[in-house]
Amino acid sequence: MKYQIEVQSIWEYGQRTDADGNPHQEDNLYPAHGSAGGNDRLFVVCDGMGGHDSGEVASETVCTAMSRAIARNHPDPEGSFTEDDFRQALHEAYAALDEKDTGAAKKMGTTLTFLKLHDKG
Repeated sequence: MKYQIEVQSIWEYGQRTDADGNPHQEDNLYPAHGSAGGNDRLFVVCDGMGGHDSGEVASETVCTAMSRAIARNHPDPEGSFTEDDFRQALHEAYAALDEKDTGAAKKMGTTLTFLKLHDKG
């Protein structure tokens, strides 16, 4: 089944700034804000966890690892996708986070919201 969708996103900066006075953004999207189109079938939103170290690193790492794993293992955007496929992508995201672990007491973390449209719905 060919889906007809319209993709929109909102991107806002919070009130926090980094040491240089730039907006501190711990959110990450796939596809990136402004680049999603009607043919996209994978959507990922991650938001770094406040109170933990490097939330911006965690959100970017998970968003990138999930989207790359799915694109690599499922080149047909509307083809089959199972719970096992999701678990494999999630496993790769955890492995990518482990590679960036600095040993900090408050481990970096992120939320994850995931949507994959495929041949079963």
